Amino acid sequence: MPLEFTQSTVGSSDGSTIFIPVGLDQDCVEARYLVICQASLQRSGAYRKDVLRKLNRGGSDIAQRYLMLEVLRSCAAVEQMLPRSFLAALHDAGAEIRPSAAPAESLSRARSTERLPAPPSWFGELTPSRILSAGNASAADDSSGKDLAESASLPEPDEEEDDDTASGERSRIMELFSAPLRSPFGEALQKLLGMGRSPGDGTAGDEVPVVGARRGRGNSTKGRLVPGSDARIEMAGELVVGAAYPEWDTHRRTYHEEWTLVGEFDPAPADDVEPTGAQPNRALMRALARLGLAWETHRAEPMGDNLDLSALVDLHTSVAAGHGGEALVYTAARRTSQRLGVLILLDATGSTAETADGEMVFAAQRNLAFDVTSALDQLGVRTATYGFYSQGRRNVRFLHAKSFDEPWSAAAQRRLLSIGPSGFTRLGAAIRHATNVVATRAGTDHQLVVVIGDGVVFDHGYEGRYATEDSRFAIEEAALRGVAIAGLSVSPTPDDSIWPLAQHRVVRDAAELAPQVRDLFGGALSRVRGTQRTGHPQRSVHVSAGI
Repeated sequence: MPLEFTQSTVGSSDGSTIFIPVGLDQDCVEARYLVICQASLQRSGAYRKDVLRKLNRGGSDIAQRYLMLEVLRSCAAVEQMLPRSFLAALHDAGAEIRPSAAPAESLSRARSTERLPAPPSWFGELTPSRILSAGNASAADDSSGKDLAESASLPEPDEEEDDDTASGERSRIMELFSAPLRSPFGEALQKLLGMGRSPGDGTAGDEVPVVGARRGRGNSTKGRLVPGSDARIEMAGELVVGAAYPEWDTHRRTYHEEWTLVGEFDPAPADDVEPTGAQPNRALMRALARLGLAWETHRAEPMGDNLDLSALVDLHTSVAAGHGGEALVYTAARRTSQRLGVLILLDATGSTAETADGEMVFAAQRNLAFDVTSALDQLGVRTATYGFYSQGRRNVRFLHAKSFDEPWSAAAQRRLLSIGPSGFTRLGAAIRHATNVVATRAGTDHQLVVVIGDGVVFDHGYEGRYATEDSRFAIEEAALRGVAIAGLSVSPTPDDSIWPLAQHRVVRDAAELAPQVRDLFGGALSRVRGTQRTGHPQRSVHVSAGI
């Protein structure tokens, strides 16, 4: 398990990486205790998907009560591996608290009225959404921690040595995290983190890595550069098609200009995907056919508001020649011109790898994106489809399945089906790039972005109210540029969803979406036509001018 220093004042974990506040660099004992607590949680099955989902809905207070009980339980399971000074501190923190037998019991007690003290700072904190978004939650029947409990005990730690380290010694936290660990604490830490060496390993792998970003999972974590002549940015040492975007800081009430980088990539090809060739949903096509239509003048009509002089002359000539004919001599204006451009934006982040009623959320989302793209393509609507995920503010990746200027071919369909869930959800940056793409590349009068995702927003330094408000601002900015935004989810969204009620629906598939199209998509397009583009009190220069 890698360790990473963070600017946060409280230690935490995303289920893969332990984040240590930089302020603890001069307080080795508390930093060590923090690592033990967080590593024990990870290795004991405390991060179960079913439990974390319920904690995510219950709020931070219940999550911290659960943390208190689970640290006591997980550390009790590996008690023989831990330094005596840590166990003494743990006993003081949890005096008279009965350890739970399983995560489910800890959850039940955390949600009850049982009196529990607040956990000390060196327990860290538990953020369920962070672990779920990273895709690091374990299955409900995960047996993590059994191997640790059954491991051979470590040599009895030297209490005198541990106390000496605690009193006034220069901070060695960086050395401990970047060099071989030989102290009793170090041996315990290596066991907990799963980084101990076996005999005969030599010196290779001695170092405990300090990392700056987690490695993602799934096919979408690797990709090829999208070719093209569009503006490029430097991302991960490469020049990629993309742009820099601002981010709204709700705490300071200002924008961080050019704060995020969004780059476009082709998803890594997958060998086991093949388009099914299924026909688009007919009901969905009928509903979508009424969207984004512009007025168009039709000539030679039997009825209308104005005469078609050319048709009138032709009729007169035909009658004079003795041929006669139907009097099609009017012009009529009807809404038949298809002037709609739609960008489908698929949330391909780790949180969508969760299951709902036994079905993988991401698979249902991807199927919905496939069906909507197919229906729009059959109607001749200019359509583009992308997935997205992020790994920090300077690495937001757009995964190209179909651009506006290419057909919905088998190759494009394979690209969409090759996308898998990975990384985090910096939704504000993704919406801003989608807005820019549809505004500059669709070439249509009416423009719509459809975001298909679970509504969970989280990334490094992007969580809570900060992330929610930035995502909402990105939706407002799109309206100011004349781009309509609508959201779709295949499972219920969090209570603090970024979506206004009128701009979001929960649907399982294309059949459920069809009757919602007029209110959701049509309503979004109607509202954006009436939006004043100069009315945003704090808008960034990127709102009206683009990138």
